[in-house]
Amino acid sequence: MIALLRIVIILPYFIFICIYGIFYCLVKFKNKNNVMVISKLFNKISILLGIKIRIYQYNRLINNDNCIYIANHQNIYDIFITSCIIQNNTITIGKKEIIFIPLFGILYWLSGNIFINRNINYRSFNNLNNIINSIKKRNVSVLIFPEGTRSNSKKLLPFKTGAFYIAMNNNMSIVPVCISNTNNIRLNRWNNGVITIYILPKLIFNSYKNKNLREIANQCFKQMKNKLTSINNIKKY
Repeated sequence: MIALLRIVIILPYFIFICIYGIFYCLVKFKNKNNVMVISKLFNKISILLGIKIRIYQYNRLINNDNCIYIANHQNIYDIFITSCIIQNNTITIGKKEIIFIPLFGILYWLSGNIFINRNINYRSFNNLNNIINSIKKRNVSVLIFPEGTRSNSKKLLPFKTGAFYIAMNNNMSIVPVCISNTNNIRLNRWNNGVITIYILPKLIFNSYKNKNLREIANQCFKQMKNKLTSINNIKKY
């Protein structure tokens, strides 16, 4: 009964966001804050899902120069949870298949996000450099999931080096974002507890100039894995 009630409420609201967002982005075409504005609307759905979000060290997100935000990617609920960390002048990178999702795909494109073709090696020279050139031209920050796909678990998958390559070639720092386990969320449960988001200190590439990308990615992976283990042990209710 609770699941049905949620679907009846969330689905029309989701459609409303998409339609409203499409018109908003047409009026504010190429505005760098489009993604942030739309993200705030999607984040409201977390309340309807019975989720409370606690963010620790939020100040590490704000007042940054353009940077790469990296976060763990767990499941479909990420869109309603990760959206709360989107800052001014920030876009995301998503697979090109998103464009085929009715309404949402058009909104994702119009709001200024970047598509990648997962059939082409994410680390390929052309694919990455197209993204780098787009970021430089638009002068924006970017949210990337370095695992490259959804884990569908609280386990952190090995990182691709693409996000770090983009950061290095744009001279951008990296801000790791750790999101506690969201795989226990159930539509038929009224209270889905607390999701903890912890912002780690930013990684500045100049201080890692003697390390290669794989070493930096592995070090960042280890830091995020340790923090996720910690925040997943926090009481959720």
